[in-house]
Amino acid sequence: MSKMTPQGYERLQQELQRLEQKERPAIARLLRDAIAQGDLSENAAYEDAKQRQAALETRIAELKDTLRTAQVEKTGGNGRIKMGTTFAVKGEDGTTRTFTLTGREEANPSTGKISYDSPLGAAFIDHTAGESVVVETPAGSKTYIIIDITG
Repeated sequence: MSKMTPQGYERLQQELQRLEQKERPAIARLLRDAIAQGDLSENAAYEDAKQRQAALETRIAELKDTLRTAQVEKTGGNGRIKMGTTFAVKGEDGTTRTFTLTGREEANPSTGKISYDSPLGAAFIDHTAGESVVVETPAGSKTYIIIDITG
């Protein structure tokens, strides 16, 4: 079971719909066209279409499984950091960073979206603005002060 925000769940539903309604028929057309060319034993277009179809069907199955077992979390939490909360922190070096706490499927650290079960995300859960939080990283302990919680 994977936890996710309502927005993350919706994004995965939209991806599944796009793959099933647009990508699947497009690959089916590629396969039909490649088959129409004749000899399949040396048909690069056919092999490419088969590989694309296999990758597509794998992703569709993954999405269906994730959506079927997802636990959609309410976002925000009365001034406390919970799933879906966006918050700003100041590091020991004085730099300010903004994070949004998300589920695994939604995480993208380069854009500030961190998973609730990552070491960084887990350290901030349930804390409030003004609190100091110590995060254990491979490079050692880092201390952050939560300076703002916006959602």
